[in-house]
Amino acid sequence: MITIMGATGHTGRAIAEILLGHGEKVRVLSRAEKHLEPLVQRGAEPAVGDASDQAYLINAFRGADAVYVLIPPNMTAFDFRAYQPIRTKSANGPTTCRR
Repeated sequence: MITIMGATGHTGRAIAEILLGHGEKVRVLSRAEKHLEPLVQRGAEPAVGDASDQAYLINAFRGADAVYVLIPPNMTAFDFRAYQPIRTKSANGPTTCRR
């Protein structure tokens, strides 16, 4: 199973369609169920929720062999590559660090 975050966006949709075309099992994530319908009709498993909800993401990523995530940079930030925190999970639970 490959989970695709942002499956209704430009790159996420393209990747989902390619993987589905190759017979891969795909879980597609989005805030809006109606936007996932074309991918669901092709065999994708939908996961609808808010990407800022940690519990949603944990459940959506559970069982995945791989996860595709693309977070676009804030091009107006002084250091647009450093503005986004990197979240990691350790034995002590989730942590946030900066690049």
